[in-house]
Amino acid sequence: MLSPVARGFSLLAVGQFGKPAVLPMVEKAFADSRVFQKDSWPLEGGQRQPVETLVSDVAIAAALRLSEQHPVDYGFPLLEMYKERSPDTLAKYHLLGFYDGNAREAAHTKAKEWLAKQPQPPHPKK
Repeated sequence: MLSPVARGFSLLAVGQFGKPAVLPMVEKAFADSRVFQKDSWPLEGGQRQPVETLVSDVAIAAALRLSEQHPVDYGFPLLEMYKERSPDTLAKYHLLGFYDGNAREAAHTKAKEWLAKQPQPPHPKK
């Protein structure tokens, strides 16, 4: 199995440059709870709040982009803070993390529910 960093960057590349037909492969990473990146963001008053990006966060964002959706619309807090809606959202992977598990769960649930309602893409040709 790839390391979480390698898998995360692979998912980012697939989400940015792939076709909808690869969605089933991306969805397999929805259950990967390993840490892709850790960071902290400044708060008012000079404090810093930890932010953690899991492989599953990257997978959800990649699946949404493959489906022509913007992750900002599904509750990614840093994307919301910076109003990030550009076509290269996935290149700004440092904005795909969450401050807490509750916000992550809500965003993942909303995204998975939307994705589950979409027609399945055709399987890629071999």
